[in-house]
Amino acid sequence: MTFLPIVETLQGDITGYIQTNIISITDGQIYINASLFREGFKPAIDMGLSVSRIGSRVQYPGIKDVSKGLRLEYAQYREMLRLTKLRTRLSKEAMEKMWRGEILQELLTQPHNQPISAEEEMVLFYAFKRKALEQLAPAELKKFKESFFSYLIQEQPNLVKAISEKKELTSEIAAELDKVFIDFFKMVAEEMKKANRPANAL
Repeated sequence: MTFLPIVETLQGDITGYIQTNIISITDGQIYINASLFREGFKPAIDMGLSVSRIGSRVQYPGIKDVSKGLRLEYAQYREMLRLTKLRTRLSKEAMEKMWRGEILQELLTQPHNQPISAEEEMVLFYAFKRKALEQLAPAELKKFKESFFSYLIQEQPNLVKAISEKKELTSEIAAELDKVFIDFFKMVAEEMKKANRPANAL
């Protein structure tokens, strides 16, 4: 039997009798957070409280590998974001964790009606897992998210084909991706340098 129960909570409380019983008999739940909605994060899915009990069983091996720990890391970022509103100064370590959380949020945010492929998802989150994005400026991060996979298709079509066929990132594929990351970041750095150069510069 397939059904989609929708339950309203009182002030976000999911421990009530109806809520807990619905959770216990379904294969997971999507929790919509009113605070996230007010912040403009749509769909306002709370990844800390949303659960899928069968999702990992049907995922590609590559998706499963690169997504390990993302849910927890994002939940920790959201908690840090809430706590830092009470502070004006942060330690270097806290700032680094916040920036990593912002990167993750950027990767999780998709433009309206522009879904991405499983192959692109694997590549983007591999870059995050590899910590290849943490030295980028916000503009460079946006450029990476919007342009890297198109660049990869253009420069390494056989690599994209291998990812699509194997459904995972083998050590050989990962090594080739690392090389393409370096080439792409060099290209972006050059473009940024040219964009910031004065008009009368040689």
